[in-house]
Amino acid sequence: MQMSQFDQKYSQWLKHNIDSEKNQRRRELLKKRLGHRTVELLRRIWFPVVIVMLGAFCIG
Repeated sequence: MQMSQFDQKYSQWLKHNIDSEKNQRRRELLKKRLGHRTVELLRRIWFPVVIVMLGAFCIG
């Protein structure tokens, strides 16, 4: 199964933040991942808006 663009970017972001986090407590929270509702908000609203905005800046 191929990962969606969102899933790829989310996994990269999560790995980067876990690897670079100095605070042990925050690192443990990141390892537990974000909640389902938060991820769905990012997937359905935030990510598409950012992609459109980046496209607008790249074009014009």
